[in-house]
Amino acid sequence: MPATPSPRVNQRQEVVEIMRQLRFGDVLDVQFVKVGNVRIKCKLIGLDDANFLIFAVPKYAQQGHGDVLVEGMACVIRSIIEGEAGQCIAFRSIITDIIKSPKHLLFVKYPSEVERFSLRKQQRASTRIPATVTHRSSVSDQQIENDLSFDGIILDLSAGGCRFKMAWPESNGKLLLDSVFVYIRIPGKPENDTVIEGNIKSQSRDGHNHIAVGIKFQGDTDLNELFAHLALDV
Repeated sequence: MPATPSPRVNQRQEVVEIMRQLRFGDVLDVQFVKVGNVRIKCKLIGLDDANFLIFAVPKYAQQGHGDVLVEGMACVIRSIIEGEAGQCIAFRSIITDIIKSPKHLLFVKYPSEVERFSLRKQQRASTRIPATVTHRSSVSDQQIENDLSFDGIILDLSAGGCRFKMAWPESNGKLLLDSVFVYIRIPGKPENDTVIEGNIKSQSRDGHNHIAVGIKFQGDTDLNELFAHLALDV
């Protein structure tokens, strides 16, 4: 079992590596603690490792929270990073610049320290296991429906869930799928798929043509045999 990482990171290279897991288009929570705990959801559109992050400010915030969108205002910024550990990160910053035309943009100082918090009960092991995710219409129905069956790979895996990468172009929009079956193919035993019930809890883009979905497993499925076959320490 890998060691649990420290929640507070202040080594420069580590901070940069964590911040680089953010993706353009991610929506982050920006909280202004000193002004009535105002919180705004802003889309990340730019990042400079040495200087700043750039956010697009939504119209509701421009109209209703202009008093906090000023240079020098302190803020706390939070985001979910759906990586190997499934983490929430948070860091303190200040607004360094505001641009109101042609688009309303918010510049905040690049952090020198980041806090991170695990969202999972178990650590996940990195994998590249082929799998298929299908729609689950009922507990007893495991029949694969061609239009709701997706081949891909499991990027990480634990007893409680996995992260699954599949083809899903940006033009398709959000994947509207909740209850699923996960068919994990055991190398060397193609006839013995491990079938697990689960629910999609998160999704994030992985480039223009793929998404990665976080799946929480349901029930008490015993995966020890699978883990042993794959030589995973989870």
